[in-house]
Amino acid sequence: MATKIKGDEMGKRKVFTIVVALVLVLVTLFSIGCTSKTSTTTTAATSTASTISTSSYTKPFEMGTMLALTGQFALVGQNMLRGEQLALSEVNASGDLPMKLEINAGDHAGGNVDLATAAARKQLDVNHISIMLSSWPNVTAALAPLCGASNVGTLNGGGNGLDLLGVPWLVNTRDLLDQFFEPLLAYFANNLHVKNLAIIGSTEESGVEGSDMAQYFAPKLGMKVVDVEQHEPGLTDYKSLITKIKAANPDGLIITSFGDDISYIIRDAKQMGLNIPTGTFMDLYDTGIAAVGPEVHEGLYGAEDSFDTNSTLPWAQAFIKNYTAANPGITVEIYAANYYELVYVVKDAINYVIKNGGNPYDGKQIYDAILKVGTFKSLYGDGTMTLLPNGTIIKPVELRQFHNGQWQVIQTITPPPTQGFGYKTTSTTSK
Repeated sequence: MATKIKGDEMGKRKVFTIVVALVLVLVTLFSIGCTSKTSTTTTAATSTASTISTSSYTKPFEMGTMLALTGQFALVGQNMLRGEQLALSEVNASGDLPMKLEINAGDHAGGNVDLATAAARKQLDVNHISIMLSSWPNVTAALAPLCGASNVGTLNGGGNGLDLLGVPWLVNTRDLLDQFFEPLLAYFANNLHVKNLAIIGSTEESGVEGSDMAQYFAPKLGMKVVDVEQHEPGLTDYKSLITKIKAANPDGLIITSFGDDISYIIRDAKQMGLNIPTGTFMDLYDTGIAAVGPEVHEGLYGAEDSFDTNSTLPWAQAFIKNYTAANPGITVEIYAANYYELVYVVKDAINYVIKNGGNPYDGKQIYDAILKVGTFKSLYGDGTMTLLPNGTIIKPVELRQFHNGQWQVIQTITPPPTQGFGYKTTSTTSK
């Protein structure tokens, strides 16, 4: 049976209902007004760089890096990582970006592509990186297309093999092999008057390329290649190969090996009486110098990235000071400098994307921004570096000589752009 409601009770209930309805309307209007105001503020923040709200970018920007953190060449990878970490701490402390940067480090143990690929897949799929900082020619050549398939670009400041030219999704901020090698050979021909040249190099990729380039460029400079010897990397005894080289009677020797191998080759050559102008465009390690003695290297010629530890550039001076303070007893060298630079390239790209209303977490937008910005601060030369359309760069190169336990600069040159594989192999390689 339905309950009847009296007239005065019904009137009171109608008044109550109207009041409640009015309150609900007012609450709804207030809520809409607040939402509209917040939305307008957010839109302005994402489109105007000067009013970016850090609350819009609570997620960190993830960078991947692939380095030789273990194995024979761990010294190089650790220095690269030290450079990245210093730049990371500076950028995060500066507040120049509305989000924090994070680095996810992977180890390729000195060129192991399988290790690198497995680590990169995790960085892409789990860490969701927006850029990859890679090293080593074969690793970088493999990772660039892999990362590109996920719309993630790759930056390289370490490997300088010629197969890094023209790789999609890859930008190199270090000169490639021929940009070091041709000036060194020209110095041997024009200044040291070498006519008969011998080559010894490792079977590692850059060593083989170096041997091939020597046989291409040397004749153009009036030199004859009289012998080429190759070896597995990591040896400490090269006497049998030096015997073959001596038999060819060269008046100049170029070493296309890498790291400590260079030191052991020089030691054996001098011990066996092969006292001729000797040079390398590859990296000579402090560990090798210490192992055989600095005096063994006396007179060695080299071509290297022109990173001046006595630079007058304020940014370079600050880097050297801060790196030394953060890493007591660790020598400041090119690889730390190069990967320090790379983090700042990424920082500039993020700011470019934000200022142009884009999504800074989108890897493709970051990669495109690097190409569009094109010119960045540098620790080298005049303090700037400009990318070429093919993803390479021209940085100053030092021609130098080892004297009294240290390198002395002979001259600093601006090399031509890389030719890549624009040479023809005329191999006379001994196996």
